[in-house]
Amino acid sequence: MKNYVLGTYHPGNSFLHRTPAVLKILVLIAWILAVSLGCRQVLWLSIPGAIAIILLFITRVPVRIVWEQVWPTLPLLVLIGLYQWWAVSWQEALRITGIILCCILAAIVISLTTRVTEMLDGYMVLLRPLAKLKVPTERIALAFALTVQSVPVISAIVTDVQESLWSRDGGCSLRAFITPVLSRVLRHADGVGDALLARGMDDSDSHHDSK
Repeated sequence: MKNYVLGTYHPGNSFLHRTPAVLKILVLIAWILAVSLGCRQVLWLSIPGAIAIILLFITRVPVRIVWEQVWPTLPLLVLIGLYQWWAVSWQEALRITGIILCCILAAIVISLTTRVTEMLDGYMVLLRPLAKLKVPTERIALAFALTVQSVPVISAIVTDVQESLWSRDGGCSLRAFITPVLSRVLRHADGVGDALLARGMDDSDSHHDSK
């Protein structure tokens, strides 16, 4: 489980390794939103699924390492799939688990090609405007960097909010969707940060990952 929680950077020289962390973070956010909101049919998931597999192939990471990142999520996927099958249909079960798996694969691509220190720097760049408001950007950056490794949680939040809105009015506006998603993701990220501080960890620990 350690690899899954902290991520396993795999050195390489692919264009994914050379891509700035800020850009990869923004692409991951867009990926999660696009896959979660855009894939209304199971077959549509074949496109992001194929893209994710191609990107993993480009990284040239051994299959064993990729599998070590994927397998801890399988029990969660099975439970979600069984519940969706029982509550809705087997088609919806495949769609939901497929969405989560595509998001997991995208997060794995980033974690395997980005050092934790680079990820922290990327978040610091994105959060820099908030520093003027006395927001603890370093703590938030650390929490978000680890939250990327918890992308199944984020994907589950997106799916839960989406289904909640659809069950009420058959659709949702962008504002009605984004607000609760961001709120719950931020609460999760803050909880991760609190847990790290409670265990005596702070942002300075991240430099150990640079080797």
